Amino acid sequence: MKRASTLPFFQVDSGQVLASSMGRTHEEMGLFLMLMVMYWENDCRLPPRERLAEALQVRGKKLATLDKVIAIFFPDGVNEQLDLCKANALKTSQRQSANAKKRYADSGKSQEISGNLQGRDLGAADF
Repeated sequence: MKRASTLPFFQVDSGQVLASSMGRTHEEMGLFLMLMVMYWENDCRLPPRERLAEALQVRGKKLATLDKVIAIFFPDGVNEQLDLCKANALKTSQRQSANAKKRYADSGKSQEISGNLQGRDLGAADF
């Protein structure tokens, strides 16, 4: 099984998806959702059309539907909402990582201080 990307999930604005799905067929919306996931997993780039068609098992007359969905939701091969979502997720991930490293570094200092006491023989004079 392929390992998920560094950011294995993305937020979906349900209102925006609902609004953009109005007047679309179930087939178009299914392709849109699959393209969103593929775009995210491919560092916010769509794979070439041939690879998309093969991965999504789209053939013949259905290729026109794929092309239509790409033209609507990924003009010029990009989806600005997903790009923004990815940028925000990366910022959040980096901030959380920096905070965790800081906490870890701080906890190392407290362990070092308490570790100094472990080697001592505490006698009655210490109390």
